[in-house]
Amino acid sequence: MAKKPTLKELEAKLAEVLKSNEELRAELTVAKQPVIAEANMAAVQAPQRELPKMVEAPKPSQDLNQVPQGFVDVVHNMLNQDFGIEVEHAFDMPGFWFKIIVPKKYSTASEEYFKLYGRDIRPKLIQNADGLDGAKQWVERVWNSFNPDYKSMIVQDRFKNAEHAAINS
Repeated sequence: MAKKPTLKELEAKLAEVLKSNEELRAELTVAKQPVIAEANMAAVQAPQRELPKMVEAPKPSQDLNQVPQGFVDVVHNMLNQDFGIEVEHAFDMPGFWFKIIVPKKYSTASEEYFKLYGRDIRPKLIQNADGLDGAKQWVERVWNSFNPDYKSMIVQDRFKNAEHAAINS
């Protein structure tokens, strides 16, 4: 039968194992340091792979609600320069609100309407795909909504504005 180790013998054996474990850990730590240093040096000395150049997207030359010149031209040519225009991006759908602001002198809106809303606006949601053609169609519909007397006033003022612009040029 094998003799059971005494408590002192077990303590001595445990101390020996712990000491051996600590020595191995110290050697391993020292051994790892040059490997890490060599890896870092290799990374520094390795030829750098050229990353693709990032091209910055062009900044929009106009904000989303600025009226494109083509829309301004359509309104001024079909109606006249007294009419206001607003374009507002419709964030919830692929389109934009095209608003024609009718001057008070051409408006058929009542005084109560002006008190409530402040101005006569003729808005239309135009799909992005329709673009300028959609705006032209809306301007035509607004034009057709005027009675003949207002149409005559609008045309007369269009020519007055054109003459005035030609004189000032």
